[in-house]
Amino acid sequence: MGRQAKLKKLRHSQPAPSAPDAQPQLEAPTQFVRQLEREGYQLNGMTSSPDVPPPPREPKRDPQV
Repeated sequence: MGRQAKLKKLRHSQPAPSAPDAQPQLEAPTQFVRQLEREGYQLNGMTSSPDVPPPPREPKRDPQV
């Protein structure tokens, strides 16, 4: 049996990573938000910055030879 075949066999015999590992990552932001709210910050939602008008564009001139 070759090296690649052994690796393939090992991969199939190992269990897939479980979903509960991702669960603590989802709870961390809520704890962070709760802590900020206890400190007095209000996180009601995103407020976008005011729109900034684009800079004026100069018209292109035709090159005269």
